[in-house]
Amino acid sequence: MQPMKRMSWIVAAAVAGVAVVVVAYLLWDGDATEPKATPPEPEAAVPEPEPIVSVPASDVSTAEEVVSAEPAPEPRATEPPATEPVQPALAVPDPAPVVLPVLAASDAFVREHLAPELGAVGAAWLDEPDLVLRAAAVIANGRDGNVPRRLLGFMTVPGKFAVDRTDDIAVIAPETHARFDAIVQTATAIPPARAAALVVLFEPLLGDALRALASGESPRRLLLATLDEVLRTPVTEGPIAVEQPKVLYRFADPALEGRSPLQKQLLRMGPANVRALQAYSRELRRELAAR
Repeated sequence: MQPMKRMSWIVAAAVAGVAVVVVAYLLWDGDATEPKATPPEPEAAVPEPEPIVSVPASDVSTAEEVVSAEPAPEPRATEPPATEPVQPALAVPDPAPVVLPVLAASDAFVREHLAPELGAVGAAWLDEPDLVLRAAAVIANGRDGNVPRRLLGFMTVPGKFAVDRTDDIAVIAPETHARFDAIVQTATAIPPARAAALVVLFEPLLGDALRALASGESPRRLLLATLDEVLRTPVTEGPIAVEQPKVLYRFADPALEGRSPLQKQLLRMGPANVRALQAYSRELRRELAAR
């Protein structure tokens, strides 16, 4: 296993992908409720006739009879209450579709949408040219467990590869694992649901990039296969023993040494980082498969 002064960003690009912002508008309109019928008012009681009142003769010359009042009018039919006309819901225009640039002019578009998401650690990667082509190369190689170091070797990792020795046994030192903490944090910075939406929206450009690399495969299918390669990486519980037959280090365990280059790179990051990447990959894979 080679001492590492520089390493690729295979995890950041393969797990998080390259994408742009997609916004989903959800509209809800409740059903109009029909007004309830107003029950008819009870019929008015007909008043009984007033009794005849005798007028004393001393008061008037001619006595007159005071008769009852006129009969009460028949009750009128109850009219339904007036209702205001229901205004039709205003049509909400669909959001304008995002117009993707052509592949050759896509770097500025990618930087505009990903710079706020990746932070300072990802800034060096975003400064490189041909970002979509590099991302396409990552997923095309990641599916087979390979690492395109020539394209991604510009990213540096602080410190040096270090081992701890006890007698004749050398194991990867904890400080070697810690060198990759910031990269893993950047790789998992974008929430999986958002990252999946970005990948789906950006898929046409990734498809163009894959065709430019003489690959006609689906970008999403390749990314899912790369995530599966991450998930198949074993998580070691104890220190990983290494040996140095010549200049380069290699894993002492043949089962680990026989792993793919991508998985061996992940093993160098330490079990905590592998678990974090696998948890993120599992959730991102679920989100991508659902779209």
